[in-house]
Amino acid sequence: MGKKNIIRILSVWMFAAVLPAAGFPGQASAQSLNPTVEVTRRFETSLKEIHKSPLALSALDSLMSGTLDFDYSVFDRGLGEGRKFIPNAFGAVNLPSGKKEPVFLFDAGLGTGAAFPFLSHAAMDLALPIGKNFSLAVYGSHRGYFGNLSQLSFDTGVSEKTGVEYNDVIDMGNSAGISGKYSWKTGAFRFGVDYYGIMSRQSAARRDFNSLSGTIGVSSCRTDADYFYYRADVGYSYSDDRYSYPGAAVSGIIENKADALVSIGPVFRRHHGVIADIGLRFAAYSGYRDLTVAAVDFVPRYHYSKGRWNIAAGVRFSVCFTDAAASAAMPDGTNGTNWIFPSADVSFMAVKDYLWLGVAADGGNGLNRHSELVEKYPFLAPGGIYGSFQNFTVTPYRLSFKLSGRVRSWLSYEAHVRYGRQRGMATFAMADALTPYMSYTLSSDFFNAGTSLSFSSKTVKVEAGFEYDDYFNVRGNGNELLPPAVRGNGSVEYNWRQRVFISVGAVFSGKWGTAPYVIPAWVDLRAEVEYRFNEKFSVFVSGGNLLNDTIQYQPLQAVSGINFMAGIGLKL
Repeated sequence: MGKKNIIRILSVWMFAAVLPAAGFPGQASAQSLNPTVEVTRRFETSLKEIHKSPLALSALDSLMSGTLDFDYSVFDRGLGEGRKFIPNAFGAVNLPSGKKEPVFLFDAGLGTGAAFPFLSHAAMDLALPIGKNFSLAVYGSHRGYFGNLSQLSFDTGVSEKTGVEYNDVIDMGNSAGISGKYSWKTGAFRFGVDYYGIMSRQSAARRDFNSLSGTIGVSSCRTDADYFYYRADVGYSYSDDRYSYPGAAVSGIIENKADALVSIGPVFRRHHGVIADIGLRFAAYSGYRDLTVAAVDFVPRYHYSKGRWNIAAGVRFSVCFTDAAASAAMPDGTNGTNWIFPSADVSFMAVKDYLWLGVAADGGNGLNRHSELVEKYPFLAPGGIYGSFQNFTVTPYRLSFKLSGRVRSWLSYEAHVRYGRQRGMATFAMADALTPYMSYTLSSDFFNAGTSLSFSSKTVKVEAGFEYDDYFNVRGNGNELLPPAVRGNGSVEYNWRQRVFISVGAVFSGKWGTAPYVIPAWVDLRAEVEYRFNEKFSVFVSGGNLLNDTIQYQPLQAVSGINFMAGIGLKL
């Protein structure tokens, strides 16, 4: 799946009274003055387990704003009911009754494919209600690949197989964590500790990445007509990345990363509020090089939510800091970061319960932090990466229009268009025909259009999404690989008497890059059959990359060819 679609599924903890700048909330802004409504992140996938920080970003993050929109994984089942954990496991709520009971979910599989590679995955989620006000969740996941991968080359100007393979390739990711929440009459306290690790081997290159993070937060939860709203979240993570290959001067880098966001302000008659957000993002590096980067944001906003209108209007004041040479830490080497950005969202229910219309203007400064890059691209070679994260990504403005709606419980839809400008856009560049590396030298205008559709009945589920991106007035150092113009996904699932589930779907990408370096279009066709013995136990078989396409989520890095997996699902 593309990263936008994955994030829609996984989600993060949302700030009940804050308009997230990284998205376009539409109907969600109706909850802005009701902090009793909270969206949690306890919706899990079975394989590519990514436990996002519960901290909502206070400004656009360069890794999530119109760049290479793929989540790298050769193992994603991506289909089937058995892979899905229940949405409210974090609160230990068994749907649909709402009764609080312990929940244990487990999903595991083993597989193989062309040239007999070995694939493995497991995911576990245990939710425990403890008393009336306290809940605890313990979770973990594993994905693994051992085998051969095709070597690719740009020698002809088009990325293609060389006929040679990397032998004994290893790509393994593991995560684990614990999180909890304690609620009282007028507020709630949250905490979490997470581990994420990557081990990859390819030819003589080797990476060992380990990250440990912790978060705490507190928020008000009032039902008064007039009250003072507050929310504060703080997170810290420590990452150690060791990368080595013959002749490399780079041996590793240590990252200390911290985030904090405080939202405070009075709410009047539950319809009006004046909320101020104060955010800090920070990262300090040692090892390969010593570097510190930080961004501070202050966002005062007025919120109104009544009837069919939801309004959040304000301005974002933002500044970035670094102890590196100024010219080396700014987009294009010449442009500094902005200080002032728009921050406004207006949505209107045009047809009650069926159609919402919305417009927004936003922007922000983004930090490119090393751990986020490595988690997205496990095989990312050093090249320019160990210096590139000192660059800031700046979106001076982004204008959006969106319509969305729902037809009862069986159909939901969304469509949007966006126009804006970005400096220091994260992308891949080519030093020569053999060495792709991360670069942040581009500045460009961009246009984005997208749509998604979800249909559900007792026997059939249909989901589809499509994105189109156009970058123009591009300025850079040359040989940058621009993101694909089109990408999307679609799936159909049919169940026979809630016993046999048959799923077919695909993720696709148009060609990306520009001459002389072009990555051809590809389609990842997937299928799965699951047999559910009862509500507690099921078995599945699945197949991925059934067209045996040369799929590239990053340049010159092929994923596994045709592959198959079998496994079990357990819910207690």
